[in-house]
Amino acid sequence: MTNFDDGVDYLEPAMGQTPYWFWPPALDIVPDGPGAYAVNEEVPDINEVIDGGIFCAAVVNLIRRANRKVIPTLGDDRYDGGTWACQNFWHPFHEDFSIYSVYPRGTLVGRYFRWAGAPGFSAVVDQGHVAVLWDEHNLAEQKDAYIIQSHPDVAGLDWNTHLTYSHQGWFYEYAVRPEDWINHDLGRF
Repeated sequence: MTNFDDGVDYLEPAMGQTPYWFWPPALDIVPDGPGAYAVNEEVPDINEVIDGGIFCAAVVNLIRRANRKVIPTLGDDRYDGGTWACQNFWHPFHEDFSIYSVYPRGTLVGRYFRWAGAPGFSAVVDQGHVAVLWDEHNLAEQKDAYIIQSHPDVAGLDWNTHLTYSHQGWFYEYAVRPEDWINHDLGRF
């Protein structure tokens, strides 16, 4: 069993039952509780997650927390545990995403968070997105991976969408392999 499996085992009872958490317009900090669960503590009872809802980065945060690993951080609690922190925390391990690449189960895929100007001092142009591959992706072998994500288009937390469908319009921009984001021993709490 891998670290990824431990995190998925924790999330499995919430699949298809947890609504997408919409970011309130006035909120300018990634929340510690419902929404992002962006805090370095034991995972909450899964019923709290089901009742509170989550957005995409919470999937990554909860998988890491189930393994007692720190959430993605920028060293700024306004953004720690969000999509901007995800893309920067694992930036040394990013590879350009290609729908034709072979990715193992547990690969993190993402779309970049974009500011209109100076980070933190301008409008958000694109909030970004992160998802995790439920199974292997290898189109040459006709394996189109399902993804674990929380997104409004799938009504919240689920794994019922194939990567090729989710990538329509060239949505994903980077990938981080499981050995670089979850199957290592760095960043424990």
